[in-house]
Amino acid sequence: PGEEISIWITRANGATFGANRTVRADEDGIFVGVISTAEWGMPPGDYVLVAQDVRGEYEPSTAPFRVLP
Repeated sequence: PGEEISIWITRANGATFGANRTVRADEDGIFVGVISTAEWGMPPGDYVLVAQDVRGEYEPSTAPFRVLP
């Protein structure tokens, strides 16, 4: 809870897409956000959202998603 989290997006091949961003988890350890594929300039394809504590003490969490044309 209250942890600062680094989030980034990778392509299916593991290459990072765009810049890292940081968010803070709430008192229940949850963070909420919206990924605007238009804002990030993401072409159609497969991606993975990765989230990890900024100190890197814990394993990252991942969430795959697909951008459709």
